[in-house]
Amino acid sequence: MTNARAAWSYEAKAYPDVQKTAMDVVKGILFYLALLLPFAYFAERLFIYATDLKWQIVWTVVIFALITTIMRYVHPAFAIVTVNPLIVVLAFIILTLAVIVSVIIVQKFEAQMRQIQIETTGMHTADVGRLSATTAAFNLGVSNMRRRKVRTVLTAVTLILLTFTVLSFTSVVPYVRVNKVPVPRGKPVYEGVLIRDRAWNPLGEPTTRILRDEFGDKYPIAPTAVPVEGAWDAKGRKFPAPAQECQSSAAWTLPAQ
Repeated sequence: MTNARAAWSYEAKAYPDVQKTAMDVVKGILFYLALLLPFAYFAERLFIYATDLKWQIVWTVVIFALITTIMRYVHPAFAIVTVNPLIVVLAFIILTLAVIVSVIIVQKFEAQMRQIQIETTGMHTADVGRLSATTAAFNLGVSNMRRRKVRTVLTAVTLILLTFTVLSFTSVVPYVRVNKVPVPRGKPVYEGVLIRDRAWNPLGEPTTRILRDEFGDKYPIAPTAVPVEGAWDAKGRKFPAPAQECQSSAAWTLPAQ
């Protein structure tokens, strides 16, 4: 029974951490895939610069597939997920295509509404879309990067080193340690071990049963009730302060041998 309870305890502690890690890496790979879409487009504009729209799409897809294949063997998310790792990539591609189709439909709807407005009022307006202006600005920046190769290489190396340094020095890893709280020196009231919650919350009846199963044949187990302000004692006397419920069985004393 002791080994089974210990295994259950280890599983209860490890499973939430493992599940959280699996979800974090899956969210991370989705984030990287989302960044990979504009990266593939601008990489094609920077290194290949195809003039035909068909070849632009082909080279963008090739760069996206190449980087995804590399991440398949490098990123830990593809090894942690229990399902087929390609399902994550396929789901992302389906989501991306759905977003693209939705954007096209919205743009067509806005174009039709502007056409109806022009036919109704007879007024023509000149408007530049924000997305078109942003794309034109990025394409202009990529064209300047193609003309100044040395500056582009130095800027890319600087950004890579800066990002690597920031991530290396700001990575925080949680771990479990024993927290020792100093107490004033003095003679203890008894010799034993006090097991309690940090905030003196009730531990519950299963704690008593587990302690008695583990140590009841060697040591006496003494459940302890801690009076709370506003609670009633066994003789019906009320403790001063606002009324609160009494936290019975809040600590257990395990006397030393």
